[in-house]
Amino acid sequence: MSLETWRKRRAALHILNELCEDQNMCLDKLRQMRADKTLVNALTWPNNKGRNKYTQDLRKLKMHGGIAFAMYFNAEDVSKSPIVTSTAKKFDLAIQSKQKYATLWDLDLLLSYVAAQYEVNGRRLMDLTMALFVAFTAARMTKLTRMLIGGINIDEDKMTNKIRVKKRKIEIEYNVEISKWKGKICPVKALLNWLKDDECAIARHAMMTKLRKYGATQEEVNAFTRHAPGSNVVDVYYNKPVGRDLSTLLLSDGDF
Repeated sequence: MSLETWRKRRAALHILNELCEDQNMCLDKLRQMRADKTLVNALTWPNNKGRNKYTQDLRKLKMHGGIAFAMYFNAEDVSKSPIVTSTAKKFDLAIQSKQKYATLWDLDLLLSYVAAQYEVNGRRLMDLTMALFVAFTAARMTKLTRMLIGGINIDEDKMTNKIRVKKRKIEIEYNVEISKWKGKICPVKALLNWLKDDECAIARHAMMTKLRKYGATQEEVNAFTRHAPGSNVVDVYYNKPVGRDLSTLLLSDGDF
């Protein structure tokens, strides 16, 4: 066992040690008890003593102490036991997932520099702004491809985008905030104009249709959008054939 693994296994085990000392519990007595029951007693003991500020230590004890108990009692992962899970839920020991990169950094300096160095207007200005915006958000790992135009909310100083991402069949909602700028280049204006100009509902749709419109091959689009090589999902989905009545086409010349 590595030192790092051992460090995690003994994380917050001082609470269990204090419990054993308080109740005069020896190792032989501990071995005769149920592993999940012992872990539940260790989790509830600080709260009964009025020491309810040990939340972080109790989370470590539930996670790593459960594995240590499983090794000691030669059982399965004790932390997944129903009574341990119920106790952890009661004391709110579940690790809360926090949004990553919910707010974008201030791009005002970069955009001001670009506006001063390059004379761009109209469509070229919008394309340049969107290129910088997409590149920056990609570096921050923000899922703009999942952004829906219906989830955009604009107020006086910022734009909020609601993005839903599926991870392991669980749908997670992110709120990405984009500040407005008074300079020549503003991602909020460019994003709205881009989506409106291409008449699409999502940024992914606009990206794919524009690439194909300006002559990009299917393989290039697949590589850029991280689709499998040889996949025709993009063309099939975004270039669906128009349904027509074939009988009308046969009779159009009046030969029948």
